[in-house]
Amino acid sequence: MRTLLLCAIFIAIAFLSLQSYRLIKQYRGTQREYDEIIKKMAPLATENVALQANLKALESGWRAERELHNAGYAAPGEKILIIIPRDNFKNN
Repeated sequence: MRTLLLCAIFIAIAFLSLQSYRLIKQYRGTQREYDEIIKKMAPLATENVALQANLKALESGWRAERELHNAGYAAPGEKILIIIPRDNFKNN
């Protein structure tokens, strides 16, 4: 009877040890995947901060106005003066 009890305990310990090994192996794999995702997220987080700053500047209006001026647009009531260098004209 005692031998049977010891065998049952041994089998239970072996089974639990095997399950623990599998869980630890799975945890390590999951941890590696997590670390890879974190590495990929770092540049995206930096880019996100820059994009948020650009969005905030565009929403404020002054940056949008500056971009429109750079593209050649004028605000109502403004006049645009285009200066063409003399080198661009052909001598006829």
